[in-house]
Amino acid sequence: TVICADKTGTITENRMTVAAWYIGGHDAPSPAQLERALTIACLCNEAELTSRSDGAIEMKGSATEGALLLAARDADMDHQKLRDRFPLLDTRPRTEGENWMATVHATGTRRRLVAVKGAPEEVLRRADRWSDGESVKPLTPEAIRDVLNANARMADRGMRVLGLAYKSLVDGAAPRYHDLVWMGLVGLADPVRAGVREAIATCHAAGIRTVVITGDQSRTALAVCRQ
Repeated sequence: TVICADKTGTITENRMTVAAWYIGGHDAPSPAQLERALTIACLCNEAELTSRSDGAIEMKGSATEGALLLAARDADMDHQKLRDRFPLLDTRPRTEGENWMATVHATGTRRRLVAVKGAPEEVLRRADRWSDGESVKPLTPEAIRDVLNANARMADRGMRVLGLAYKSLVDGAAPRYHDLVWMGLVGLADPVRAGVREAIATCHAAGIRTVVITGDQSRTALAVCRQ
């Protein structure tokens, strides 16, 4: 009487691509803003890209994180050189009930870099400032509203949306994942799998209720279900 299906990889192809940004209050960020955001996205990331002998790119890790590395590649950024420049010191993985992760990196100075990515509202709650690409400003209620509106616009298009943030940490200090500087949003598109529409229509014709299960935002799931 009921069929429950995971959204990503079952209803969709699990073929993520970066489709939208919202950085520094803009849907079309400058090259400098995009570079800063992609730096955070590549460092706070456990995927790997390797080139095969036939020239094809092989991705290891989650499709979401692989898509971020491919976006950096398309922007002529070498994620491996970034990781060599900012060596990984520590990782704070996602935990039960908290949909965000963080990494800590050496910078070659007496300070360390903390990179954070995850569910937009959860990352946003840990930030108290935001970067407009030129300076860092207090995260006012108006700025938060603009971010949430941009998040809703992306989710309503069926995108998986991630928030990006960072902070500088004095070397030797214990990592603390609050008082972050908000960087921006990245939206990832994932096409609906071929045959899904027909399969769901067949279920409905047979009187079977179909349920989509996902860890994404409800607006994202609703947009995919409408597709």
